[in-house]
Parts: sequence; C-alpha cells; structure tokens
Amino acid sequence: MLNPLDVLKIASRAVPAMKYAIAAAGIAAVVAIIQGFQLAPEIAVFGSIIVIGAMFVLFVFAWMVSDAQRRNAWILGPAKFWYGASVY
Repeated sequence: MLNPLDVLKIASRAVPAMKYAIAAAGIAAVVAIIQGFQLAPEIAVFGSIIVIGAMFVLFVFAWMVSDAQRRNAWILGPAKFWYGASVY
C-alpha cells in the first residue's frame, strides 16, 4: 500500500516538473490556512511572497551545494548560518 509521500516521490521521479507543482500546492496551502484564520487577504499574499523568497534562497543554496566541488565551498557554512539567523 502506497502512502502519500511515496506517491509524491514516484511522481517527482517520473515528471521532474512535479517539484514545482508541489511548491505551488504548498503556496496554495499557505493561503488557505491564513484565510482559514479569517485574516485579511493581503496578509496571505504577503506571506506567499515571503515563502517564494525563502524558496528561492533555498534553491540557490541547493545549487551551490550541488556545485560545491567545483567552487569554493568555504562560503556555504557562513551563508547558511546568516540565512538561518536572519530568517529566525
């Protein structure tokens, strides 16, 4: 019996663009949760923009890590620290 996580993993392997669909579903979930708390729609839009910005930073960091053997990897540790410190 497949659980939902396995289905997502299989779908991501079969269709690489599925990763972006999962990200879009995550953003939609953020909007739905915020509206479930009956807050203003502007808050949901602002929260979605923040989530997209954080996803972009994590995408760049993942690219840097995957390319670390050809580049200077010394910047990755401080970059991760300061990103985490600034977000939290």
